[in-house]
Amino acid sequence: EVAEGLVRWVNQRNGTVWINLGQSDNLRRQVRFSVYNADTNDVTKAAKKASIEVTQILGEHLAEARIVEDVISDPIMPGDVIYTPLWRPGEQQHVALAGDMDIDGDGKSDLKLLLDVISLNNAVADLYVDDNGKRVGKLATTTRFLVLGNEPEIKKGDKGDDAVKAYSLVQ
Repeated sequence: EVAEGLVRWVNQRNGTVWINLGQSDNLRRQVRFSVYNADTNDVTKAAKKASIEVTQILGEHLAEARIVEDVISDPIMPGDVIYTPLWRPGEQQHVALAGDMDIDGDGKSDLKLLLDVISLNNAVADLYVDDNGKRVGKLATTTRFLVLGNEPEIKKGDKGDDAVKAYSLVQ
């Protein structure tokens, strides 16, 4: 995986960075990027040094972002590269979801939240299994990611059986 952009300028005091991506790149606010050292060629083999979130799109190839997390001993520097798997300049990523999506561990479905996050990052869910076990959409050759949640439990007198079948079919 190759980084899509880079850090142009950093204001550590205000926790702000400016990146070389913007309107022409189809970037949206609230997209989160991982930050890697400038000499990183493959982000899958490198250690992440920070996270940033886009707050404002300022121009064709300029956006402002806030520093979400970083390490004081390895600060973000101009020239550092940025990457996120859900966003590519000018193209839409495709995702499939299956299983119980309980992100916060409260025992309730977070499928709607996850679909909103996917949409917010200019990606699309080609296929997902809704909370009633119904398959919505279908896998496509453009589907890049398959996110498997927890296997649905069958509860007595529940339609959980449909959810288990749909989960198994997606796998």
